[in-house]
Amino acid sequence: MSRWHSSNRQDKSIQETWKPSNRQISRSLFLLGRHKAASEVLDEAIGLGFTEDWEIWHNKGMCLSHLKKLEDAKDALMRANSIQRHDCTFIQLGQILTQEEKYQEAIDVYLEALEFSPENPEL
Repeated sequence: MSRWHSSNRQDKSIQETWKPSNRQISRSLFLLGRHKAASEVLDEAIGLGFTEDWEIWHNKGMCLSHLKKLEDAKDALMRANSIQRHDCTFIQLGQILTQEEKYQEAIDVYLEALEFSPENPEL
C-alpha cells in the first residue's frame, strides 16, 4: 500500500511539472512562428507521460508540419485522431497528404472525416 502511495505521489509530482501555462507557452511559441521551440515544449509533456492528450499530439503535428517533417507530422496527427477525432486534425492530415501528392490517401482521410462529421462544410 505504501509503495502505491509513494508511486502515486511521484506521478502527481511529475504531472505538476507540466503546468497548464506550458500549454499556453507552446501555443504562443507556435503563433510566433517558433515551431521548433513549441515542439520541444510539447515533447516535454509527452516525456512526462501526457501521451493520451489529443491537443498535445495535434499541436505537435502542426509544429512538425511547419518544420517540414511531414512523416513525423502525420504520425503525430494520426496519434491525435486515435485518442480523439477532430475535424481540424483530419483537415491537417489531408493537407499534408495532398502536399505529398498522395491523393488517394488524402481522399480516404477526407472520406473518414465526412463520416465522422457530415455537417462540417469545410470537409
